[in-house]
Amino acid sequence: MNPLTFKETEKICIEIIINHHEVFAKLIIQLN
Repeated sequence: MNPLTFKETEKICIEIIINHHEVFAKLIIQLN
């Protein structure tokens, strides 16, 4: 596997995790 490709994939995964965290936080705020 190309290191650059792995870094790009890692970056995308981190962005997805952050985005899901923000959505999850908004849901918690709405529930409270």
